[in-house]
Amino acid sequence: MKGVYNLLICISLITSSSAFSMGVNVPEGFEDFFAYQKQTLKLKQLNGDYRDVVLQVAYDSVKLTSDSNENAKLSRMLLDNNVKPQYVEKILVELKSSVKVRNNECKEKELSNCVLVPTGEDYALVLDYDNKRLLLFVSPNLVNQVESKVDGKYQQTKKDNPATINHFSIDFDKYDDSDFNYSINDELMVGLNYGYIQSEVQYQSYSDEFDVYKLAYHLDFDRYSLRVGQFIGHESMNSTDFLREGSTLNGVTERTIDFGSSDNLLLGKKNENKQLYFFSPSVGRLIVKDADNGRILLNRNTAPGQQFVSYSELPYGIYDVILEIRNNDNLLLQEAHTIYNKRSDNLALNDYDFLLSVGQLEGKNIVDKEQEDDLMFARGLTSLKVHNSTLLGLGVTGSDLGAIATAGLAFDLPWDLSLQSTYNYANSGETYFNTTLNLGFLTTSFQEYKGGSNSNLASTLYGYGHFKRAYIGSSFKLFNLGQARLSGAYNFNQSDVTSIDYENYNFSFGLGRQINNYVRMDVNLGYTTNSLEEDFELDNLDGTLSVTINLNPQDSISYRSTVHGYNRQVSSIRNTLSASSIIDGENYSDYGEVSHVYNNVSESSTRVDASYSGNYRNDYLRANGLVTADTEGKRGASLGFDSSQIFANGKGYVTANKSSSYGIVDLQRNGGRQRSDDGNKLKAYLTVKDNDGQLKKVSVYNYQTVIPMNDYRQYAIELNTDVGDLQNSGRDYTSGYSYPSGVIQLTTSVGITKKVISGFKDIFDTPIANLTCDGAGCLDIYELYDGVFDITVFDELPFTLKADGLVCELEIYQDKTNYGTNYCFPELRLGESILISGHPENDKLVKYLGEYYKDSNIFDFISNIENKDMQVYMLDKRERVAVYVSYEDELLLSNKQLEEMDMLLKFARTNTPINIGEVRK
Repeated sequence: MKGVYNLLICISLITSSSAFSMGVNVPEGFEDFFAYQKQTLKLKQLNGDYRDVVLQVAYDSVKLTSDSNENAKLSRMLLDNNVKPQYVEKILVELKSSVKVRNNECKEKELSNCVLVPTGEDYALVLDYDNKRLLLFVSPNLVNQVESKVDGKYQQTKKDNPATINHFSIDFDKYDDSDFNYSINDELMVGLNYGYIQSEVQYQSYSDEFDVYKLAYHLDFDRYSLRVGQFIGHESMNSTDFLREGSTLNGVTERTIDFGSSDNLLLGKKNENKQLYFFSPSVGRLIVKDADNGRILLNRNTAPGQQFVSYSELPYGIYDVILEIRNNDNLLLQEAHTIYNKRSDNLALNDYDFLLSVGQLEGKNIVDKEQEDDLMFARGLTSLKVHNSTLLGLGVTGSDLGAIATAGLAFDLPWDLSLQSTYNYANSGETYFNTTLNLGFLTTSFQEYKGGSNSNLASTLYGYGHFKRAYIGSSFKLFNLGQARLSGAYNFNQSDVTSIDYENYNFSFGLGRQINNYVRMDVNLGYTTNSLEEDFELDNLDGTLSVTINLNPQDSISYRSTVHGYNRQVSSIRNTLSASSIIDGENYSDYGEVSHVYNNVSESSTRVDASYSGNYRNDYLRANGLVTADTEGKRGASLGFDSSQIFANGKGYVTANKSSSYGIVDLQRNGGRQRSDDGNKLKAYLTVKDNDGQLKKVSVYNYQTVIPMNDYRQYAIELNTDVGDLQNSGRDYTSGYSYPSGVIQLTTSVGITKKVISGFKDIFDTPIANLTCDGAGCLDIYELYDGVFDITVFDELPFTLKADGLVCELEIYQDKTNYGTNYCFPELRLGESILISGHPENDKLVKYLGEYYKDSNIFDFISNIENKDMQVYMLDKRERVAVYVSYEDELLLSNKQLEEMDMLLKFARTNTPINIGEVRK
């Protein structure tokens, strides 16, 4: 009846809509529906929740009441929904006179399920009159974008596993026109529970100089980083780094205290605090697609109201996406966005970094006689993310010799487009400008310094005089001709102090084409001039034509002919026969070539030269070597080694992989003894995963495995020994944070397993039913059928097999699996007896007479005591034999049997308990 009643109202509304709009009287009988009545409604807010509001309600419109408290409550409610204040005021003004509801735009049968999507500066109300519900929908333009910051949680400052990590390299060389030389480079990190000490030193024999490039203490705590020490060159701290481009042009040594913001210890993915915001008009399905290929990057449910997608849910890179909200088949929202998600950029919108420094500068200006003492300085830098694509930086550096203000701008745009520029202005008038533009296939850079001859802060950092440097380079496919390379460079330097003056332009063009599987051709042209205003000179043009023929692809043998021309003539011709993989060795690669060279530059001459280079690498070190010789008597050789050492938890490890943090998996052998064939066997797989989802699988062939790790990441390491013949009896999982100078260590016990199949009986030849295993060597027991068991144990670890108070004999052999039938005996001391029940006939008494070396006397004694009233059981133990006897009643035994048993007991080897179940080798 109610449905018919409502239908009549709708018909009346349709047929009389124009009449209503012109103020014509409401049809008779329906006056109450179009008269305003004060009612309490459930208002559906933008986040989907309902709250009570009091309004004047008619069937097709609503308006405010005269109750100022209720109107103020509605105003606060709209503000709580993040509606902008000017639109809250507009909605309230319109509600004073009444606002028509827009039920006619709803497609759903149930008005409470209606979803409208206003655009522009519009909003909409839907009234479910029967259920007393009012639905509010607004355009996203009416809502403030409230950025829901992710509360950053930081890794603890204290390291659980500090380590000392050392990287050592040494290089030797000897050539005909030089002395024997060598250089030693050492980088050391001493891990402390709080921070670490780092040094980098180098010694070169030809100059007899010992240089300290770095000696400093580092500490990360919460969202900050502290450094104290000496540095040559730029040390990265945070996003303010780009403001220091060029500050090390003059090789300045800094002894500083640096303090700045840092996300090194930030837990989770580094890009979690960057978010893509959207406004959902209703509960629905969120779909994020790559705009280029339609690939779905994210697909999940979303709540109504203002929501966000964390960049940690999206791939790294700069690209366009289409964001959609769907409710069933209805497309509620579709927006295009550009994602700026670079690994090297962790700042969120409106977030900032800072760096404060104080210390000394030691300049390298050898002509600056006045600046003998170190220069005290202070520096302050800050960077602000003003847009998802734009980083703005400002800074100032001050000292007794002047101050320099710095401004910088960095853009990251789609299509592999990026721009980075910094401008430095000194109060003494010097300026330094540096900019780099990348356009995917094209890279350009420009530097200009306008200096002077005075000693000040600018000359300490940048030098004296003026210089300009410009570069443009590109690599691209040139139609179907091949891969082309194009570059140009400009260099200008002028200084009255150093008297170094020059200006030149260099242009080069290269084209390479692989003609077929055997032939490749390369052409290179270059042109150098001192001025672009000069006429083109062929004498300044040089070129190279090279043809390579692959003679044997399988063995990598090739022939190459190269012609070089300069000054309008052929300057040299080189014909080369080369080969790689000459020596086939594991972990070894090599390359050798022999060339005939014709030189036409000065006096025409020919020579033959040869060279051979090799590279070797194993788990512990890397080595490389080169030897050269020619027919003019010139010879030379070089050799280099490098390796890394880690000292952690009282143990040392060596690896060829250089890193500042490591994962270490230490497999400790049960039983201790290692066999000669253990080293070349696959022992396990490691699965290493970081918090960015990057996965690496490592095959384990050694008992100690060292894995290089990236700094400041959460790692999980899982060990799987199912692939080899090792059984893990300890941990198989660990996780940790990769602090510099720290390790994530997984130490576990493993052993080689041994499978044994054997039947077991008691001394009465009854099959054993319940077999158990005690000891470190136990792994698994499985009953195949009555009295026969499949047993898995750790090789070389002790174990004891027991069954209902009996101890079972089992002696392990290296290459044996089937052990036939073995017996289980009572565990007794010498001369002890035990009554065994459950025998098929009667309960019997079993007595242990001890162990004896095998000889005829022993077997004579045994034969003398055995008869129908006494059974003798002998357990063979290689050189010895263990003797048991069983009988029903000692009174039935003869005096001779008793005397013989007493005699045996006197000659027994030992009066200690036997352990007949222990493994012996």
